[in-house]
Amino acid sequence: MLFTAWPVAEGKAYFSALEVCDGVAIGKASPEDARLAFIAAADEAKVPYDVVPAAPVPL
Repeated sequence: MLFTAWPVAEGKAYFSALEVCDGVAIGKASPEDARLAFIAAADEAKVPYDVVPAAPVPL
């Protein structure tokens, strides 16, 4: 979504979210980190969203 359908391709939170998503893919960041970064990017871009509790990640 950040790559293909995001309304803006700029901003500190946007680039941070891209980096955190990459970090999750290689095991250097958690899904919760990505969720929080995505929310910050949505705030920055003024994208409306609903927050639902994060589901537990099975170990």
